[in-house]
Amino acid sequence: MDNINIEEMKSAIKILQKMSKQEGQNIIHNYKWREIIQKDIMLKNGITVKDVSGITGDDFLGEDIEKGDYKSTKGKLLKNGYVSTSTGKFEFDKQNDEVKRKKTMDYDCLFFTWFIETEPKASVLIKGNQAIQGFQQKAKKKLDSFVKLMEKKEKEGKRVPRDSITFNYNDAIAISGARYFSGTTEITLKEFKAIFGE
Repeated sequence: MDNINIEEMKSAIKILQKMSKQEGQNIIHNYKWREIIQKDIMLKNGITVKDVSGITGDDFLGEDIEKGDYKSTKGKLLKNGYVSTSTGKFEFDKQNDEVKRKKTMDYDCLFFTWFIETEPKASVLIKGNQAIQGFQQKAKKKLDSFVKLMEKKEKEGKRVPRDSITFNYNDAIAISGARYFSGTTEITLKEFKAIFGE
């Protein structure tokens, strides 16, 4: 995968996306191409990571990373040119499983990216003690609320509508110590917010 020409891949994906729209179904399964682009951003910024094989579980590891995960979402470009703050969420699924909830708390690196078509418009790197602690605090609150809701639904003989927790734009900008990117370029939090018109 190290020899992939990123720009050629993006062009090919655009063609496949157009075909998917015509076909009425996504012919690019599981967004692996997004992970390749995300890995490229990390590598270009001196963060050496290696892929972990398999569809489920961790996505990458590195010299100081034992458990890394890529999360990506389809962003929405508004008429004024800004990326919408209200669209695009990063999902952690299967949280009805206690083991999966524990794994969500065990990440030591996460990389969130909003994509506009094939372009990584904005990314957040959650790595290092301060950022990971910030993520864990938010994740714990979300998981506690989820478990309460799940237990309430079980008592009612129902299931939770979704077995996941999500992180959005506001969650991402509130994590102290996170790093921000536009394309492959590292930017400040102020510059990151400007992409979203704030």
